[in-house]
Amino acid sequence: MDAGRTDEAGGAECEKTVMVRAQMRQRFYLTWTIVIAVMLLASSSVMAQQPAEKSTDSECAIPAHAGKDLDQKPKILAKPEPNFSSEDRRNYYRRVITLRALLCGAGTVTNIKVTEGLSDEVNEKAIDAARKIKFIPAEHGGNKVSRFIFLKYFVR
Repeated sequence: MDAGRTDEAGGAECEKTVMVRAQMRQRFYLTWTIVIAVMLLASSSVMAQQPAEKSTDSECAIPAHAGKDLDQKPKILAKPEPNFSSEDRRNYYRRVITLRALLCGAGTVTNIKVTEGLSDEVNEKAIDAARKIKFIPAEHGGNKVSRFIFLKYFVR
């Protein structure tokens, strides 16, 4: 008998083994495709339930929510004016400083960034004034939450 020779029964059995292995491979790939799809769907539904924007500043650990998600918007009680000098007023009369800030659910103003500014000194005075804002935090589902806002300060 030749070593390379197979009879018909051996050849049919070999083809059957190859087909079974191919089917097992297909089932394996199909199973993992389903597992990955379920994981992606689960993670996307969890992401959809997350607040609109999270604070990256360690000063406020309360998540920020979009305005449409709120039961009650934040209420600003006092917005102090910056302590501009007469020179600042003369140099920047009728100019605007725009800030983006987080009204934290804990009652503090954090994450203050200048979006449209003037000189560093004048911007810093506006930021100091923004930190002194008094407000009632926004609410969502009965809990106090944070909310990002834009603040404008006019040099007068």
